[in-house]
Amino acid sequence: MSANDNSHLRDLVTPHGGVTVAFDHGLSGIPQGLEDSRKRFREVLTGGPNGVVAAIGLARAMKADIAAAGVALVGALDGTIMDGDLTAGRARVGSAEQFAAVGASCVKILFQLAWKRDRFGLEVETVSAAAREAEAAGLPLMVEPVLYGLAQPESSEAGERLIMDGCRIACELGASILKVPMIEPQNLARVAETAYCPVVVLGGSGVDARTFLASLDAAMATGVRGVTVGRNCWQSSNPAMMVKAVREVVVGRDLQKALALLAAAPEAMRV
Repeated sequence: MSANDNSHLRDLVTPHGGVTVAFDHGLSGIPQGLEDSRKRFREVLTGGPNGVVAAIGLARAMKADIAAAGVALVGALDGTIMDGDLTAGRARVGSAEQFAAVGASCVKILFQLAWKRDRFGLEVETVSAAAREAEAAGLPLMVEPVLYGLAQPESSEAGERLIMDGCRIACELGASILKVPMIEPQNLARVAETAYCPVVVLGGSGVDARTFLASLDAAMATGVRGVTVGRNCWQSSNPAMMVKAVREVVVGRDLQKALALLAAAPEAMRV
């Protein structure tokens, strides 16, 4: 299946917005909320996401559930190598060919921006190689430019400039979708306006549900085409309801209706 006739990919970035839930956090161990990844995965599917992100092991384990739910699978090609709270590198953990074999609609790779000199050059080469690999497998590539690495920017302003530069570099390397942190709205709007491909935002670290939905609503107003959310969904005590609330913001563009859903199911607010 080519990227041009991939209806699932269109679901991820529909003009009204797509909702993708990321489950590739198990690459760093057992995070709170994913003690039983398969159980949580099935709960999320009942909420009606457009897509899910998974590494190859979980993707294979949940292949039948993904097909039955009719959602898009985004395969995680890599994961971070951590040294305490710092990102010390990356590891490739899957191939586009593997994910094509299990019916994936897209593959995803990190673009770790906070490196210097040769180490940053290796990042560029890694993303470029992934773009060629995905193209050979007939899959689009989602690139996630993030401030991972040991050469952290000196200020938040410098960090946002680096993310914006990373988005342009990712476009030049052949990204089919950009998955971007929730930077300042004016900067996010500029990325969405000038990128060569659709832009979605990532959910980020776990925060209060109302705060998350409000920040997502502001992000959607900048022209992005969807969200990929992890902890802010599956760490909820009612992840299916959180998915429905996120859909109201992203697809329905109705923050108040999303908040009303959560008010009717207060357990969804708790981790």
